[in-house]
Amino acid sequence: MENKQIHDTLFRDIFNDETRLLSLSNALTGKDFKSPDDVHINTLPGSYYSNLKNDVSCNIGDMFLVIVEHQKTVNENMPFRMLRYIVNLFDGYIAPIKKKLYYMPRIALPFPTFFTLLEGGKDEPAIETLHLSDAYGGDGHTLELNVPVININSPANKELIEKCPYLYGYCFLIHLIDEYKKTMPPEQAVSHAIKECIKNGILVDYLTKKEKEVWTMLAYEWNEDEAREAWREEGYDKAIENVALSMLLNGADVNFTAKCTKLPLSHVQEIKSSLKN
Repeated sequence: MENKQIHDTLFRDIFNDETRLLSLSNALTGKDFKSPDDVHINTLPGSYYSNLKNDVSCNIGDMFLVIVEHQKTVNENMPFRMLRYIVNLFDGYIAPIKKKLYYMPRIALPFPTFFTLLEGGKDEPAIETLHLSDAYGGDGHTLELNVPVININSPANKELIEKCPYLYGYCFLIHLIDEYKKTMPPEQAVSHAIKECIKNGILVDYLTKKEKEVWTMLAYEWNEDEAREAWREEGYDKAIENVALSMLLNGADVNFTAKCTKLPLSHVQEIKSSLKN
């Protein structure tokens, strides 16, 4: 059993970087923007007041607004989720000039583009498009939002994937781990895959800096069956605390541990303090 959320965490962590996100945006949109300095990451983080959170999004200059979601299975509600994201992002975009909404001249907005990257099976469609109008009968002449769903495991999308070396690296890393898992425990599979990627020049800048964090994320992902057993025996909260404890023991910092386990930062800090005692 795979933990979809940890895949998402790894994907977001890789592309929470201007250079890597520029490369991904160019591959998906077919554009050729040159400078990472033109990229402004505006991913919605979620907060106490709002649970609205997407995977990665950015403005590229004043021209494009790119929103990318990562999924393990197709979510038919993605067009409506994207609608919520774009309204929130546009609100932030015009916040400094909000009063001008009531003036006559049109306010220029960046062109929005939406993508879902699906880790589907090789026999699933290479690309399919979800439409907002499907939710209200298919008549989208007054309000429509289209979301291409790109299966990054489909051989038909190989050329697109290779246009972004970081997306190719992500796919290659996950594929290697799946292959190694057939002959070795998950922890060893993750370690071998990371080392092989670095050896072959794949995601080198990312993996050399975050090897321990990536190992922690992915090794725990494929131990979810053990976690489920712990939830039954000890209760969900205790199991999550045990995961946080193990992450800290393996060298993860408190902020990263809080992000992965969804525990409050103050609680993770308490767990770390208990280790000293």
